[in-house]
Amino acid sequence: MTRLKALLAVSVVLNIFLVAAAVGGVIWLTSRPQMIAAGSLRIVGSELPAAERRAFVAALQNTRRTLRPAAADARQARSEAARLLRQPKLDQAALAAALERLRGDEVKIRTAIEARAVAFSATLPLEDRMRLADSMDRPARPRRFKWWPF
Repeated sequence: MTRLKALLAVSVVLNIFLVAAAVGGVIWLTSRPQMIAAGSLRIVGSELPAAERRAFVAALQNTRRTLRPAAADARQARSEAARLLRQPKLDQAALAAALERLRGDEVKIRTAIEARAVAFSATLPLEDRMRLADSMDRPARPRRFKWWPF
């Protein structure tokens, strides 16, 4: 019977440790400021006050909404390039054209998003722009797993 009690005590301690580790991990992940993602481009805005951050995200979302045709064309060009690579005989000219179209669309999207970010930054007070500048100097954190809910 004492062996069973010892196993039960070890099990309780282990479970408490695991629950505490999980809670600590969730707190750590949710308390860090997040980068604002803008497609494949990561734009810094997490250091802004909540009202400005919401306005910044809304401005970027509006810009992305207007760029949906370019994004669809980029996806189509990427699919075309993949299809061409799977062919038994590679058509280099067609592949180069598809990649050129993809690159052009991605540059168009990035340029528009960056222009919107610059225009928004011009409306911010110096203190908020200093926060943005400081966050741009720091290296980006690694991306989180997509399945994580936070």
